[in-house]
Amino acid sequence: MWRVHERTPSGSRPLVSHAGLPVVFKSTRLCEAARLLLDADIGFGLLHSLDTGLKTGLALQAVEAGAWQPQTLPFAQMPARFGYVLAPCPANAPASDRAPTPH
Repeated sequence: MWRVHERTPSGSRPLVSHAGLPVVFKSTRLCEAARLLLDADIGFGLLHSLDTGLKTGLALQAVEAGAWQPQTLPFAQMPARFGYVLAPCPANAPASDRAPTPH
């Protein structure tokens, strides 16, 4: 989960992780449900909904300014593309505890 901070004096919009760690922006993806996901130096994740709304508009401002240029990608393709697992589970967990495999 990423958060966008207010513009710095230099004009940039710092990104931080859910834990408050600064991250370096790489790219944005937009899925069919209009979720904005960001690729950063420490991983791939969803932009917090508080930063995507029309009221705060920090993400919208970044897109309109051309700083972020989201590319569309179906959500189902994102785990393979960015190397993550939606519902991690230990390999030795019973089958009933494992998330269903997407089709």
